[in-house]
Amino acid sequence: MTALLWMACAGSVDTGTAPPVSDGSGTAALPGSSLEGPCEAPSTLSQDPLVTPGALETETLTGVKMEHIDVAWGADGATVFATGLGGIMAIDPADQTLIADFLPDDLRGYHDLAVHPDGWIAAASRLVGVHLIDARDPTRMSELSRTATDSVGGFAWHGTTLLVSTLAGELLALALQDDGSLAEQGRLAGFSSPWAIAVHGERAYVADSGLGVGVVSLEDLALVGWTTTAGGPQDLVTDGEHLYVATGTTGVEVLELSDPDHPGSVGRAETGQPVVALSLDGDRLWTAQHAGPAVIDVGTPTAPVVLAADRTQEWALGVAARQDQAWVAAWSRMEPFRFDPALTAPDAAVSTEHLTVTADASLQLWNRGGDTLQVVGGSADGFAAWIEGLEVPPGQAVDILVSPGDADQGTLCLATDDPDEPILEVALSTGSDGLVGAAAPDFLLQDVDGTSWSLSEQLGAPVVLLYFATW
Repeated sequence: MTALLWMACAGSVDTGTAPPVSDGSGTAALPGSSLEGPCEAPSTLSQDPLVTPGALETETLTGVKMEHIDVAWGADGATVFATGLGGIMAIDPADQTLIADFLPDDLRGYHDLAVHPDGWIAAASRLVGVHLIDARDPTRMSELSRTATDSVGGFAWHGTTLLVSTLAGELLALALQDDGSLAEQGRLAGFSSPWAIAVHGERAYVADSGLGVGVVSLEDLALVGWTTTAGGPQDLVTDGEHLYVATGTTGVEVLELSDPDHPGSVGRAETGQPVVALSLDGDRLWTAQHAGPAVIDVGTPTAPVVLAADRTQEWALGVAARQDQAWVAAWSRMEPFRFDPALTAPDAAVSTEHLTVTADASLQLWNRGGDTLQVVGGSADGFAAWIEGLEVPPGQAVDILVSPGDADQGTLCLATDDPDEPILEVALSTGSDGLVGAAAPDFLLQDVDGTSWSLSEQLGAPVVLLYFATW
């Protein structure tokens, strides 16, 4: 039987029967009991296995809004390197302090990096190509060479050869020379939107958000074949036996490498948030989701289990893990996290924080923790809401249905036993503020070719406005 919790106006109690909720098949799910009591957190909560001691406010340290989007551990394990609009930062993870930062005078920043075991760093700027940085002494980083390329998607070292994916749809092989320069050894076409690269033996695996995972032979730089995934690959890492692929909104997909030329899907883990970056730390896979990091147990790759998750103050775009600690590149700050494998706890997250309720609308409550999530209370100020179940197993979600009430705006409040964030709130609106459904004001914009476009000229056609940075 499906349990349904009816949430009405804050503080109200209804001991009657909740209205039926459609299960999508044309029939109504069984009604459940109504909510009794306010939206209050439990008096006792378990310990959180994933915690952060606080962010490193890099803008305060450098005077530059860094916009961090990639991070990696140094070869010595005693330094963390991060890239962003302000260049490369070297961080001491022990005391969480800035060691040094590096940026040539003629650049605005770097977006990707790959650390070589000997201390070299390959860093990319989508505007000027690949830079090789000497970071053997993090306090005195210096530029060794520049190599002009098309816009870089991702990097990986294979010995002294740097593999570079470009958004022109190519994979480049650049050999490190004695003088610190990089010489092109070859290039391979046939990609659509290639990003990250993972290397094992003489095979490279390329995350291509348009085509899937590309398998490349490094013996002759030839494309062996493709493996399709549940979503567009954003990042990937390997332990030699399995390939872990970040597939955006579909979570993480696990591919087996018993046949290295034909990876096959054997497992998946959903986290309730788009996964954009990965870092493997033994049997634990760390993910960067836009909302923050998550930790997944991949000790049994065919059945990965989400253990914990947390939020960052700004968008999480990169993660680097080592010995149960990780650093997350979170836009204007770097945030360290530590995971305690001896602890388990639930972690609650909603699929949206703003819901427009012109008619019945729905959202999901996810459990991104390693223990069952208990919903202990809730309210829907000025609206009515029903939840599919009061217990959410790890890695799963329940649906919440919201219906209009007697208010134009309100708040959906959920109280759970999540030790990190026991109270979740979702802003509700009927859209009656006059904006939803109203005629949009006309405007005129120019595209990259200088052609002018007005909204009024598109009357009768769908119009999508896409905002993004171009640096």
